[in-house]
Amino acid sequence: MKWRVLGVPAVEKSMCLATARSGIKSLADVMNPGGKQFIVGANAPGAATWDGSMRLKAALDLNLKMVDGYDGTAKIRLAMDQGELDGACGWGLESLRATAWDRIQAGDYVVIAQATEQPQRDLESVPMALDLAKTDEARDLIRLGVILPGKIIRPFVAAPDVPEDRAQALRQAFDAIWKDAEFMQDAEKSKLELAPISGEEAEAAIRDLFQMPESLKTKLKLINEGKL
Repeated sequence: MKWRVLGVPAVEKSMCLATARSGIKSLADVMNPGGKQFIVGANAPGAATWDGSMRLKAALDLNLKMVDGYDGTAKIRLAMDQGELDGACGWGLESLRATAWDRIQAGDYVVIAQATEQPQRDLESVPMALDLAKTDEARDLIRLGVILPGKIIRPFVAAPDVPEDRAQALRQAFDAIWKDAEFMQDAEKSKLELAPISGEEAEAAIRDLFQMPESLKTKLKLINEGKL
């Protein structure tokens, strides 16, 4: 790995949510056979809402219909409110807390799954996507296709030619900022869902992605091409 990863300030924690109107309370409600159709919105292939939705569809055999082309999550929320969509997947928890948490608290929206390694604060009762997976391959697809990419989506890096001692000093400075009370208070006021990981942990996630089995790479390619 040429670039030196200093750390990641906020892991993207992927969520699925549905409108209360849809009656969907868990992704288990839309799993085949016989699952209710779940109409979701997304930006475009490559966006978190598209990738998160289609990769979960493949992993969990969801009766999911994709409607893409929305210009951001604000337009997706509007379509949900107007009854055009049932919900969305691949929505980051940080974004949800900043823009739609009041709608969740009011009961207008329901978080129906979390594609994360551990249950998140205030969402302990929400089903885990990994727990819904029926095979090891499905769990690998969720982990390597959704969870790990979310870990490294916002890396801070140093150039390859930065000396080792300087890179370590930068890593220590990056780790230290999360212990600064004033900084953390400012983040809380801004409703930023900070979830930092160290450079070492980020690099471990990157190595796991590079070591992905060829069969899973092929499946992800087919999903990205809209063939699964």
